Amino acid sequence: MASAICLLLILAPGELGIWMKMHAIWFFMSRLFCLCYLPSKYVLDKVSEIASNNKRHERLIHLTRREKEILSPYVQNDFRTRRILNTDPVAKGLVHDGVLYNPGVVVDNNGYAAYNIQDWVRAYLKEYPQTLSGISIVPAAGDI
Repeated sequence: MASAICLLLILAPGELGIWMKMHAIWFFMSRLFCLCYLPSKYVLDKVSEIASNNKRHERLIHLTRREKEILSPYVQNDFRTRRILNTDPVAKGLVHDGVLYNPGVVVDNNGYAAYNIQDWVRAYLKEYPQTLSGISIVPAAGDI
């Protein structure tokens, strides 16, 4: 925008146009700024995305045994949704951390609620199965 304004001022007749022709550096500096800004914005966005992915993956590296027990049936039994006791604080903590989400399905008569796994978590756990090491492959009660 600044480059376009400077170009219009250079083309304008009168003292301002003459001054802008003598000081055309403003036109080139604004162009240089645009050329530097556009790629740097992409690079900064990409760096921010990588940092957030690393933070999310770091959360999965430090799972507790109970968290591994909750997450393992999603991967080992190929579930997207499981019913887990609605009062389970570990499942609620995983929802709070963005690992699982509660789709808002009504709690059943036995007190179980549906919990879905996030796609990025499922992909990560399938790619790195050692994250869930030490957990047996037994479907928990209430699995769908």
